[in-house]
Amino acid sequence: KIENDKPLAQVIATGDISKTSNDHVTYSLYSDGRLNIEGIGELKDFVEDVDSKPFYIDMVKSYTTQNNITLTEEELAFLESGELPLGIMFTKSDEIASEFFGVTYEELMTMVAQEIGAAGISLVQKLTDFPGILNVKISEGVTSIGKSTFSSLAINDIIIPNTVTSLGKEAFSTAYIINELVIPNSVVNVGESLFWGAVIKSPLRLPDSINSISKAMFIFAKVKSLELPHNEASTSVGVRAMSEISIEELIIPENIVEFGSDVFYDTDFTNTTLKLYGSERTIEGLDLTQFKEVIWNYTGE
Repeated sequence: KIENDKPLAQVIATGDISKTSNDHVTYSLYSDGRLNIEGIGELKDFVEDVDSKPFYIDMVKSYTTQNNITLTEEELAFLESGELPLGIMFTKSDEIASEFFGVTYEELMTMVAQEIGAAGISLVQKLTDFPGILNVKISEGVTSIGKSTFSSLAINDIIIPNTVTSLGKEAFSTAYIINELVIPNSVVNVGESLFWGAVIKSPLRLPDSINSISKAMFIFAKVKSLELPHNEASTSVGVRAMSEISIEELIIPENIVEFGSDVFYDTDFTNTTLKLYGSERTIEGLDLTQFKEVIWNYTGE
């Protein structure tokens, strides 16, 4: 099929990411940056073994750039063994590169070239014309997101369907989400360190269905705006849930009346606006004098 005199996007990687033999969940990654996750059941938990991360190594093994630059097994192994998220490596964005490393994309590529050269591996021009994972579509029928599924990926948009009831540990750790992350009210359980070190550029409202703010849920994260769940069963926030977080706006509903030990350990709120639903009240463990601005009786408008 031809569109605008160009071939339509090609599938560059596919795989089975089912948690058990009773589940049937697959993914398809397209050359235009679309990642589709389809099927029925739970996603597997991804571990640190590089072979278990299909959106990383498998994606690139099957892709040759328009400049005919093909990454070798050695080069892929080198990139995966480092701390540079591959989702960033394959997204040509000065903003993303500077957000993580304080350098431009070109400077980042130069750094990578030097490191690869030092390792005795011959590569580098600009690594690829693949645009990165621009959006993620998850079909209804998927019931859980596994551990570390989107860890370290740079993604424009991701919308989770209302069949998903749980998000695994570190599912979005060190991810970079640019435009939109939608978590439905079907989600009840969230794993520890869910957004550890993540950068979330758009406002995030946690669904009211969540039973609790998990331990270290946003530790080291950078968030534009965060609204906590309006759930009468949730009255407190877990240990170190927002430790060392960078946040422009924090919105707290009336049901949250207590913050546990070290929730805000080493967090600087001098550039943060705090908005509180309801009339003025004391919230255990929260020092209101730390914030740039405090707005009571917030209505959500």
